[in-house]
Amino acid sequence: MLDDIGQVVEIDGITLCRMDERKKRAHRIACNGPIPPMCENENCSLCLGNGTTQLLGNMEHGGAQNILSVPVGDKKNNNGVLLVETKPDKELESWQIQLLETLGKHIAISVDVTRRVTQRRRLALLEERSVMARELHDSLAQSLTYLKIQVTRLSVITRSGAERSAVEDALRELKEGLESAYRQLRELLTTFRLQMNGSGLGPALAKTVEEFNARGNLNIQLDNQLKTSPFTVNEEIHVLQIVREALSNVIHHSKATQARVSLSFGDDKGILVSVEDNGIGLPLKAKRTHHYGLAIMHERSNTLHGNLRIERQDHGGTKVSLRFQPAATQKQFSSQEEQTT
Repeated sequence: MLDDIGQVVEIDGITLCRMDERKKRAHRIACNGPIPPMCENENCSLCLGNGTTQLLGNMEHGGAQNILSVPVGDKKNNNGVLLVETKPDKELESWQIQLLETLGKHIAISVDVTRRVTQRRRLALLEERSVMARELHDSLAQSLTYLKIQVTRLSVITRSGAERSAVEDALRELKEGLESAYRQLRELLTTFRLQMNGSGLGPALAKTVEEFNARGNLNIQLDNQLKTSPFTVNEEIHVLQIVREALSNVIHHSKATQARVSLSFGDDKGILVSVEDNGIGLPLKAKRTHHYGLAIMHERSNTLHGNLRIERQDHGGTKVSLRFQPAATQKQFSSQEEQTT
């Protein structure tokens, strides 16, 4: 780019220096001619100036000829400088200076856009890490705490000389707890991979349906009526995990041949997510509900400030439905109410 500009403006060389974050010195990042004397001497204060175009004489920088200093930015936001070495005994015309100043402004805009994109990516990464930490705490950490309690219980039973049946019950609880914790960890790893490799909830749900179709002998259909994904990363994780837990129950407990996952907008512009099957239905009184992950599903729904219902259908099968208001939609409603008032 500097070569092209140099040919148009007819100058000997251009050096592009970018300001560091402390705004105290600049670093040379591109040059298509001789290095200016102030760069060799690291005398950045000479050319940075006050954010305006200035002509530096040879007496100031010790070089052979004048150098034009063009700001990359403006007076309020100075991102660097263009050092233009003109041809001997030839002054730049006004259009040439204007072209160089425009180039400086465009470079500054590009630098600002790149900085914002980098900052957004950094914030997104921090948000993903925060979501992962919450997920590990809310699901796997609870299962490990449960296992710790069962180990203590088994230790007490063993020392007290209880009957063999009591010890076997405690061991069975430990085994089931370990299997549940392992399944939760596997589901979390799968969910995080889907979130990081995909482009939102829609592709993640499509891959989930494809995965569960390959697992069991049933036909799962996906009906996603949401053209866009108005969810935060945290909301996507919770919705995806509720759907995965519901489908896991369908495969392991329902004896169903068909299932359907649907997403749509409700009458109140909220989100309605449902998973239904044609199986034997949820037991009326489950002895140990943690086998079905119902408690964690309800906790996720509460985190979304939503309503989760798990019910037997009259024609057979089970329906899991989640209704909640995404944070983005809530903000939109709040702004509309403020405008109307």
